[in-house]
Amino acid sequence: MRKTIQYSIVAALLGFYSCSTQQSMSTDSLLMGSWRGALDIGSGEEIPFLFDLTREDGQIIWSISNGQEKITANEITLKGDSLIVNMPVFNSTFFLSKNGSTKLKGYWQNFNKTTEYKIPFSATHGVTERFKVPENPLMDELGGNTWEVLFSPKSEKPSPAIGMFNTKEAGYVEGSFATEKGDYRFLEGLYCDSLLRLSCFDGAHAFLFKAKKQNDGTLDGRFWSGHKYQEDWSAQLNDHASLKHPDSLTHIISSEKNVDFVFPDLDGNLVSFKDERFKNKALILQIMGTWCPNCADESVVYKDLYTKYKDKGLEIVALCFESTRDHKTAARRIAKYKNDIGFEYETLVAGYASKKEATQTLEFLDEVSSFPTSVFIDKRGNVKRIHTGFYGPGTGEYFTNYLSELEAFIPTLLED
Repeated sequence: MRKTIQYSIVAALLGFYSCSTQQSMSTDSLLMGSWRGALDIGSGEEIPFLFDLTREDGQIIWSISNGQEKITANEITLKGDSLIVNMPVFNSTFFLSKNGSTKLKGYWQNFNKTTEYKIPFSATHGVTERFKVPENPLMDELGGNTWEVLFSPKSEKPSPAIGMFNTKEAGYVEGSFATEKGDYRFLEGLYCDSLLRLSCFDGAHAFLFKAKKQNDGTLDGRFWSGHKYQEDWSAQLNDHASLKHPDSLTHIISSEKNVDFVFPDLDGNLVSFKDERFKNKALILQIMGTWCPNCADESVVYKDLYTKYKDKGLEIVALCFESTRDHKTAARRIAKYKNDIGFEYETLVAGYASKKEATQTLEFLDEVSSFPTSVFIDKRGNVKRIHTGFYGPGTGEYFTNYLSELEAFIPTLLED
């Protein structure tokens, strides 16, 4: 039974990003089929991804591929030469113009950023290579699947990670990076001529990784997140690479500091930990934000957990820290997020998207160092564990192992 539940969660995660409303006009001049899109991040660099346009029952469907992940957007407006594509779950949109039937040009805007965040975008029909394969490439071996990684390796505080890269035919690579705060989700790319190239676009993340394999077998690379952030990274093969356990990073300040919260729901009604609805119930507090892809992966898992255990005494409350201080705007974003993922558990507007402010607000925790962070509370109000970050399906065994562990743990949380 446990495996069946896990597989259903994996299937949901691989295709959960979807919207289903559309206002469409004439689509005759827009070619369906395979497209290659690219976000121009400057200095000659771009973040490429592949997508398909199809038409079903008169609706245009835009489907993005990142390795095993499929993201489907149906909320599309086509008017004349203008195409507007609203991404599911996350608050971002493509504003595009058609240039004939084989070209699109415009920009992608992420409304979850605190300042105006636009990246130029272009797309070409009929191109099926994410990264262009050079003529007569040297298809050498990357060398292994598990890499010990440091981001900003020459800084005073480099950030550790584990790189998981699976090389397939013709240099095709799928993989991800797991960190002590989460993961970089589904990456896809190419390895040839001793150069590794990976990218991802999911509506919130826009990532590019490049690395050159050195003579000693190590990787020396650069990472771009959108057009405003980049850093160096390095890696060496290590099948035994490890990170701190996610349950060891966040703590209750003291046994005398009880769990407590009072926040408004989407309608502005105050909800408190002391409310009758939470009495004699096990509770998962999900500290998260709708701008956070790792949070979205976790929400899909919690959706299934809540469905299975809500009648057995489990409550889940998402404390949403949003990139706006306006309650109505935050509530609207949370409602979209909740609807697109399709979960039923409570969501509260907890504050602004800042780890510092979240730490100050949740006084019973020593620190909120990552979104998401989950606090597991038993029926007697005792904190049984605090899980920092979330390893999603892009991390393979890290994800499936955590699902197995979570399925074994929840029944103990529900014990009287």
